[in-house]
Amino acid sequence: MSGNEIDTSGFDKQIRKAKALPDKEQVPLDELFDRRFMIRYTDFTAIDKFFSASPIAEKMPTDIDKLPEEDAKKFDQFVSERTRFSNWEEMMAKAVKERIRIRAQNNLNL
Repeated sequence: MSGNEIDTSGFDKQIRKAKALPDKEQVPLDELFDRRFMIRYTDFTAIDKFFSASPIAEKMPTDIDKLPEEDAKKFDQFVSERTRFSNWEEMMAKAVKERIRIRAQNNLNL
């Protein structure tokens, strides 16, 4: 190798590991929103306490995306008031990004 070339052989192994990560993964909400996440970004220590405290707790469907529009607005307002996020979508996106980052670090041994 000449003085101007960069040895990238270590990257090849890391790229193979990254490609081996699953495209889709089902993650329970209590793992996605683990204690560390909840304490860092919300007024709660657990996702179940967060949901229980929401103004629509009694109406909460298993799929939050299926909330009627009025309830979705109430839930987003609750998220805005009790977390560092403006709405549920933003909170979910951050949790997913953190999950991906952690999985990548674990799989790539960083």
